[in-house]
Amino acid sequence: MTRRAPVIIDRLTGDLAIVTTSIGPECYRTADIAVTLHTSLAQLPGSQLTATRDPHGRLYDWTPTPTPPPGAHPMTTPAAELRAASQTLRQHTDAAEADIDTNPAWRSALTDRPNWYANGVRNGLGGPSGELAALMSPKTCRAIAELLDDQADGDDEGVINPYALALARALNGDR
Repeated sequence: MTRRAPVIIDRLTGDLAIVTTSIGPECYRTADIAVTLHTSLAQLPGSQLTATRDPHGRLYDWTPTPTPPPGAHPMTTPAAELRAASQTLRQHTDAAEADIDTNPAWRSALTDRPNWYANGVRNGLGGPSGELAALMSPKTCRAIAELLDDQADGDDEGVINPYALALARALNGDR
């Protein structure tokens, strides 16, 4: 099975190109990349490419990553937008839970551990803002992240829910 992979050429070392992929650094013959791209070796460092990964894990068929037109969304697909939002939400949730578990300021004798977050933000912020923040507990954020991941695959016909996409764009910073 083959699939396309994003690649950034970090540096040239002799006749090798050191590239960064989603699974880490890899080495490829610089000439192979330059010939496929019809470009000079001097233009390679910093290039953002996609390549096909063969069944043995090697990359080939290097192509430049198209630059989105001005005003276009920087992510390539709605599914990528949903997955990026889900990942961001999980990272913040993990960090918040670690803080709740290790920072004594979150502890409360008035409620049990699952409610420390809600109790803390209600007391810290107060009013409607505190109530809204309390609704967005780590448990709620994990559920939203799961929903975004599920929606990234689309429905039975592969259509992505426009409300899920709007939520992802809000979380990704597109307002």
